[in-house]
Amino acid sequence: MTKIFRLIQYTMILFTLDKFLPEKEKFAITCNHENSWGFYTAQYEKVLNVLNEQGLKFHYQLNPRSYAYMFLLRHYCELKLKSAILKESRDVPITHAFSELLSLLSDVPEGLIAAIEEINLDEDGSCYRYFYGNDGEVGPLYGKVKEMQPFYEYISTIPAESSVKMNLGLTPVFHKRLRWELTFHFNEVNYPGVLRTQYDYLTEFFIAGIISEDFNVNEVYLPLLFLIRHSLELALKENLSDLLHTTDEQQQRKINRLITREHKLARLFNKYTELLPVDRIYELTLEMQEQYHNYMAQVDNLKELLHRLDANSRYFRYPYDPITEHLHISRDILIDIITDFLTVDGFITFNVDVLKENNLIPYSEREIERMMGFNGFE
Repeated sequence: MTKIFRLIQYTMILFTLDKFLPEKEKFAITCNHENSWGFYTAQYEKVLNVLNEQGLKFHYQLNPRSYAYMFLLRHYCELKLKSAILKESRDVPITHAFSELLSLLSDVPEGLIAAIEEINLDEDGSCYRYFYGNDGEVGPLYGKVKEMQPFYEYISTIPAESSVKMNLGLTPVFHKRLRWELTFHFNEVNYPGVLRTQYDYLTEFFIAGIISEDFNVNEVYLPLLFLIRHSLELALKENLSDLLHTTDEQQQRKINRLITREHKLARLFNKYTELLPVDRIYELTLEMQEQYHNYMAQVDNLKELLHRLDANSRYFRYPYDPITEHLHISRDILIDIITDFLTVDGFITFNVDVLKENNLIPYSEREIERMMGFNGFE
């Protein structure tokens, strides 16, 4: 049976637009955005406290979101250290490397050093955001199981008066089930789509939490904007990967560089649309053509909204130079972004698959082997 673009109902995000729209006013940003290290640190601290509170219910809620959780934790630590550097009247460096940040602090408790060692797997935390590194190889978490309770044991020893004291809602005496809750099975994330799903799960969790008024949007909008933006970046890169076989070797090298190194949504989207068989869309049924064009227009709109706000995947994570840069957070911007995101999430996930099923894009040799049951062994 020919699939139609109504596959939108089978999205990566299970939370649907019809649940969001009646509650959309809860996503109006009514606070004054502050371009400060303290403001950014507080937002990321809040989302971690919310997640850790969820973890204390012992419903195995953190492991399915482990990559995204670890990004938030690592990023919070970076923000915390940079805030502490600023308090010592030092210039905050551009670097993301913990070793350099720690060297600039006069107050470096042993518990902080040990805690940072638990999460310091690369120079900038990319291993928590991407399945592949810049070299095209899988990241250091691939196939691993990691316990995170030791991190919280270490930070609990940081003196209360220290500028790097971290208050993330988990303190001794730890419940015996917490170690299980904070054991992350990264070996379950065996391809890029699963990693993106973890970011989508976390996005859905925060959307639902704002609607149920467990916390206020003004406390968490920066991390939520990042999660949505990053999900779209991962989706575009996964689509590019699925279209690689339709190009020659020279183009494949260029596209692989985009997948591993590019963060600008506009460039990724432009390459994605360039590879789609736009000259053959007329071969679809009229209904599917209309759906295709409507969804593509809305994906483009979402990309533009996010690109104008944060072209380089930076402004949702770090304060910016007010002389040369600007982040305009309007009252309704998050409402508009979530509306588009929930509308197109399923389309951006399944579009290439649908076009393949309708013979507009050829299957790769690997896909054909998989469909025929070939497992690579004689």
